[in-house]
Amino acid sequence: MSTPFTITSRILTFVAEIAGVTERVAAQAKRMTPKLRRGNRIRTIQASLAIEQNTLTLEQVTALLEGKRVLGAPREIQKSATPLRPTTSWRPGILRRRQICSALRELPKTDHVTVQVTEQVAALLKTLGSRELGTGDLMKALALSHRPTFLANYLDPALKAGFVERTDPASPRSPRQKYRRTELGRRAMGGRGR
Repeated sequence: MSTPFTITSRILTFVAEIAGVTERVAAQAKRMTPKLRRGNRIRTIQASLAIEQNTLTLEQVTALLEGKRVLGAPREIQKSATPLRPTTSWRPGILRRRQICSALRELPKTDHVTVQVTEQVAALLKTLGSRELGTGDLMKALALSHRPTFLANYLDPALKAGFVERTDPASPRSPRQKYRRTELGRRAMGGRGR
């Protein structure tokens, strides 16, 4: 079988140049892979947490994983602080729930959590002071009349962040249910009572 071209020294020179460039590109790609994998892993962690209603941004998750201080709810920060060190259970692709949970169990309890309190939650905490108040009393003290807004913007965020607790946790829908500040709520307000 004959080829439609003749192999010359010029063609061999081009082949050698192409092989050299290919090797350099492959070597450069190997050096870039850890950064790319780390970036993809951070994006995967943030996306997985966003599915679970975590509001931290990609930049906040990255900063957390680098050990920097981040403003946010303590629970969100704790869930986001997944270590980036390699684990035997890590597989590229979909981040599985058990991988997140096992990584969270490995985390030390963080001391550097900076608490972010919204204006509404701060108003609720200030209103509560050291008292125990029901939903109606809280809404009246805050001059609110729309219960869904009160629940969505004031009470639920305070409960989720751990700033407020129910006096009867076994009966969350009880008409006699009252709420009080937790130790975390007192610290978030700088220990100020009413």
